[in-house]
Amino acid sequence: MSGTYTCARCGGTFGKVWSDDEAAAEAAGAFTAAELEDTDVICDDCYQEFMPHLPRIRAEMDQEAAALGITLDELLRRG
Repeated sequence: MSGTYTCARCGGTFGKVWSDDEAAAEAAGAFTAAELEDTDVICDDCYQEFMPHLPRIRAEMDQEAAALGITLDELLRRG
């Protein structure tokens, strides 16, 4: 695997260890289509740090969407 990427969170530059297709498949298994519409590439360390917070973030966004009378997907697509 060749190539590098820059983490959108920490700014580090890393060598790719997965193909773009492999990374996309991993992301598709962890996030909804609406969540994936506006995403950035992050390194594994930042990903591991972020993932434990995902249930709380989703719950907060669900509450915000419900208060607006829309679905979470609609809220995410509105940006």
